Amino acid sequence: MKLFARDIWESTQPEDLWKEKCKFCDEFIDLSYQIHETQYWRVLHNKFPVLWNPKHLMAIPKSHYTMAHEIPGTVMADYPKVEKFIYEFYGTDSYFTFMRESLKNRSMEHIHYHFLPGKINYKHLEYILKDQWFIQEEVES
Repeated sequence: MKLFARDIWESTQPEDLWKEKCKFCDEFIDLSYQIHETQYWRVLHNKFPVLWNPKHLMAIPKSHYTMAHEIPGTVMADYPKVEKFIYEFYGTDSYFTFMRESLKNRSMEHIHYHFLPGKINYKHLEYILKDQWFIQEEVES
């Protein structure tokens, strides 16, 4: 399995986020990275992993959805099988998941979940949010 640097992926993104020839849809997906499949989902190694980490996985619905709220209940009802596989894959290692719920700063229009080994400490999460222009608002008690 050949892995590639994320900057290569990011430098080749079209403006339409692969809308016309979606790299996660059946006709174009590279199944050599697939390690698990359910009725409605595929689990793949990320071809362009964060920090070259070979344990960077993605869960991708087989049908094309842009936003999570578009995913039908039948497809989401199958998702716990994905989570069970991920849990067994990482074993005793800590891991976290994330997805981008808007098209801004996304690499693909096709919705997908990322899984990475490790953990995010809250102090690091605050740094990440500040870097993303998250503005802290005071809340009255």
